[in-house]
Amino acid sequence: FNAMSPTTAELKKQDIIDQLTWDNRVDANEVFVHVQGGVVQLKGKVPTYASKIAAEKDVYEVEGVNKVENYLEVEISPDFARPTDAEITRNIENKLVWNSTSPESPVGLSYIKHRETGKKILLFVREQNRDEYGIAMSYVFLGEASFVKSYGDRPMSIEWRLSEPIPAGLLKESRKLVG
Repeated sequence: FNAMSPTTAELKKQDIIDQLTWDNRVDANEVFVHVQGGVVQLKGKVPTYASKIAAEKDVYEVEGVNKVENYLEVEISPDFARPTDAEITRNIENKLVWNSTSPESPVGLSYIKHRETGKKILLFVREQNRDEYGIAMSYVFLGEASFVKSYGDRPMSIEWRLSEPIPAGLLKESRKLVG
């Protein structure tokens, strides 16, 4: 036994710092790490909420970490131009206008006539866009689908029929969402 060898906590702390250093979303110089057993505390300041979540996810990548206490503070730069209410409203309205698919449009027709043109429609779904940490949720593949009918115009809503039934576990979850 070498009296100068680092402790397990010191090794784990260095592994965490190394992991944070490799992530360009996190400035490891602004993050203070404390390790006790399998519990890691993060303190300091980060510029965005995404940086805060990225740091926490990075720590969980290190072997032996059981819990992360994330005390990082989000300190938005004074140079950040916050949008006004009018700009936010305009952005939302623009988003709604951008979806201009109608049954007569080339995109709409490609969905309606997909069987005639030999296109396969593969249906993927997700419960929500982002999880509780703001991270994009993954999609679940439900299978191949066929066009049944469409509703509305700009945007066009489409009813699909799956070629195979939805797996029982997913069906149970989807019923919770519908009501």
